[in-house]
Amino acid sequence: MEQISGRRAFLKTAMAGAAGIALTRGAWAKPNAETLSVTRLSDNLVEIMGAGCNVVMATSRDGVVMVDGGLPGPSAALIKLAKEQSPAGKILALFNTNWRPPHTGSNHALGKDGVKILAHENTRLWMGADFDIPWAHETHKPWPDYALPNDTFYTSGKMTCGAEHIDYVHVPQAVTDGDIFIHFPDSNVIAASDLVTVGTYPISDWATGGWIRGLANATKAMMDLADDKTRIIPAAGSAQSKEDLKLQHDMLAEMDHRIGEFFKDGKSVDEMVAAKPTKEFDARWGDPEMFLRLAYKGVWGHIREYPGVI
Repeated sequence: MEQISGRRAFLKTAMAGAAGIALTRGAWAKPNAETLSVTRLSDNLVEIMGAGCNVVMATSRDGVVMVDGGLPGPSAALIKLAKEQSPAGKILALFNTNWRPPHTGSNHALGKDGVKILAHENTRLWMGADFDIPWAHETHKPWPDYALPNDTFYTSGKMTCGAEHIDYVHVPQAVTDGDIFIHFPDSNVIAASDLVTVGTYPISDWATGGWIRGLANATKAMMDLADDKTRIIPAAGSAQSKEDLKLQHDMLAEMDHRIGEFFKDGKSVDEMVAAKPTKEFDARWGDPEMFLRLAYKGVWGHIREYPGVI
């Protein structure tokens, strides 16, 4: 499968330091790839790349169900291409796998058309709120009501699109506190969104409820559903395997432990970064600084879960 390069600009470290890491407001503006492309995953599933995130769609004679809506810029082209995947020319439903802009860019257009927009309740709450992301120097304003998810849930659920069964699963406090992944058991595909990364460390956005141990648990939940033939579709990059999930889980679990040890030793975040605790993992995941700083900050919200720290 084709790999999208460099889409997640927000994962690039722009400034070191305990005060935070700078992120330009233009980081969400548009994807690097200007041309949308379609890859067929199975008889009933397609993947559209180039819209700001990998968009997975279940197709049927009655319409399509979209997992994520890309960034706002390419939304019109994405929706047009999505409708072409079904004889009905209709979008039946859209999932928001979290609140972040690369996943919610089609909400305005589809919400105005009355399309069902499914998401975890926490995702809807974030999108309806006025809040800051201090580490990214971002301020977010409430979305209009018509663009908010209009069908929310707290744990998991099931639906179908034609012959394709769709299971959606909430994983608490991973990248955010509203992350979901979508399992297509008939096609043996998991749409993992930001829960899986390729060539860059995953983030745990502590400002909206993310946590490194939650990320590890989310990875394990997907591993438990996968077999050696399962294709795991990340938000950016090529399809991953169950073995890739295991490598990510093991890295996250080990780093969760190591960060806890830094806390027990009274080390600051700068001292932790300087110690290079991820060095054996960097060849696979790249620059670890943002990952470490966000994970360290996130641990503060769960400090009582680390024996011996307090």
